[in-house]
Amino acid sequence: MKLLKKILSNLLAGTLFVCFIVSFVIFKNLDTNKTSYENPKIKLMNQVQTYDSINKIIQIEVLNGCGDKGIADLYASYLRDNNYDVIDYKNADNFDYNASKIIVHNNNLAVENVAELFEIETKHVDYLFNENIFYDMTLIVGKDYKKLSSYEDVSKYYNPY
Repeated sequence: MKLLKKILSNLLAGTLFVCFIVSFVIFKNLDTNKTSYENPKIKLMNQVQTYDSINKIIQIEVLNGCGDKGIADLYASYLRDNNYDVIDYKNADNFDYNASKIIVHNNNLAVENVAELFEIETKHVDYLFNENIFYDMTLIVGKDYKKLSSYEDVSKYYNPY
């Protein structure tokens, strides 16, 4: 009887060990298959673009400074699709912004990535540090938005309804 218990115990332990090994191999294989079609350079580039110097996702406010209906929503959708955290989008204090601009509120080294994404000239980037504002930067979409070379990509985000 003791011998039978020992054999069954060893058999159960061996079966559990084999199940563990098979599960581990399957899990690793699924993880490898998932990333095999992703381009690691693009994935790394997106991480660099959307994270600031302390590896925190960049939080952005988008303001409509031109008055055209739905522009803030359009740019917010584009930013979200490019892995930015859009905290809010709404109308600016007025619709007299001739040029699109970025206002940086926190010490953030990734502002160049956002300016480059929309191809906004550095002369239209203002640094107004304010630690009481919880988002990192504000994008004000001005009347020049159709002239920005990024507009072709952004315009694909128009809601058809």
